[in-house]
Amino acid sequence: MEHDLHPQEDYSHTLGSDEYEALYFCFTAPDISLFGWMRLLFSVERVLEMVVLRVGDRTWVHQQYFDCVARVGGAARSVGRFLSLACTTPWQTWQLDYSAAEITPVEGGSPATIYAALTFHASNPPARYRFGRYQQSEQEGRLEGQLRIGERRWAGPLICYRDHSWGLRPVGTAVGWDALVHPERFYLAAVQTQTGLFSMGRVLTGAGEYRPAGRPILAQVDDVWRFEDAEAGLPPLTVRRPVAPVRVYLDPVGHETVRDVALPGDWLRDELGPAIFTDAEGTESLGFWERACPAVILTP
Repeated sequence: MEHDLHPQEDYSHTLGSDEYEALYFCFTAPDISLFGWMRLLFSVERVLEMVVLRVGDRTWVHQQYFDCVARVGGAARSVGRFLSLACTTPWQTWQLDYSAAEITPVEGGSPATIYAALTFHASNPPARYRFGRYQQSEQEGRLEGQLRIGERRWAGPLICYRDHSWGLRPVGTAVGWDALVHPERFYLAAVQTQTGLFSMGRVLTGAGEYRPAGRPILAQVDDVWRFEDAEAGLPPLTVRRPVAPVRVYLDPVGHETVRDVALPGDWLRDELGPAIFTDAEGTESLGFWERACPAVILTP
């Protein structure tokens, strides 16, 4: 784990022909009435624009690839066609703006117009992690502003964590992972590769210092998932999903698609959503749980 991120590294990066840059904000309302994410994934020639919002039993998804101009390092604003992510103060504040015509929920029903004008305020310093030639920065914070789905409105604050990463994506190297985020307390990821287990993250100690990930362990005992990282000073917790996660399927070259079922050519199934962490005293807190595993196609 490193803490040497420079201000200019939170702006755009000049990409090589095989490199990518990702900007990703995942969030939930404190009462879990809404959760989702906003994401831009750039290559030299294309950008994936993804906005996913879950409210109750309805999921609104906008996901589309667009041609784009080559990335020039140092730009503060990254844009797709409908989504704009702008760095206003490096490693402190970002502006998220999204406006689209009516979108129909994937489960069917009445379409709705989606609008967001949100400001991300960081609540902790960023951390840098390296995975080969890929660099990831992660930090947590709050989103404030307006988010509308049809007539429903959220004014925040929304609990949020963000990822800004760049370089050569290790596509095909990972065969599964678990990433658990307890904002302002820990971010821990255990990545299963074809050659072994790779861990990254940090835990905030009682002294107010961050300790790097040691050996995070997530295991299911009967019907309960238990999580700990004794080496990093994180005592055992239980973790559960209060609502069903959203599924994303990835193919071997890194294309990402939100849908409910696997299709031929899928490599991994990634499930992401809010999580409830419970400590030994029974105190509950809200965070996030992302779990990826090999995609499975069910046949009759």
